[in-house]
Amino acid sequence: MKRGFALAGLALLACSTLAGCAQSHASPAPASHGPRYPAGKLYDPQADAEKVLAATRASAVVGGKPLLVVFGANWCHDSRALAEALTQGETGAFAQEHFEVLFIDVGTPQIGKGRNLGLATELGVEDIEGTPTLVALGPDGALLNGDSAKGWRNAASRSEAEIMAALEGFVAAGEYQ
Repeated sequence: MKRGFALAGLALLACSTLAGCAQSHASPAPASHGPRYPAGKLYDPQADAEKVLAATRASAVVGGKPLLVVFGANWCHDSRALAEALTQGETGAFAQEHFEVLFIDVGTPQIGKGRNLGLATELGVEDIEGTPTLVALGPDGALLNGDSAKGWRNAASRSEAEIMAALEGFVAAGEYQ
């Protein structure tokens, strides 16, 4: 039991030091309840993110679809919440129909073990400040959300309607580029 509370405390410390992830001050669920957003554990630390990003960008161009790149981590409940929203239910169906979606693991940058952070810079978003960071690119590769890409650190607190509205805005912005 003590080990579970110690691990929960470390997770909260890790999230808070990255200036993101757990923005709420609610106590974590007991370990016996399992992780929140289990369908959102889509950030593969073993993936060659550079190659997968290149292939997904090419697919977006061929398909004429905008691209959503989510920089996050499986340790972050906000990252998992956004991943789950983009792959499940009505919002997930909309995302899959209208976008190419890619999840990129950033490791644990708050303790010096970050990875793939330079890929966000290549896409036009400087210095990831927290997780998740959502980068939306039009079919032509133009950045659609430079002003809001870093603002997704509260994804677990957003309603499905809020996430859907953002996605619809990205689609509209991409159509008129």
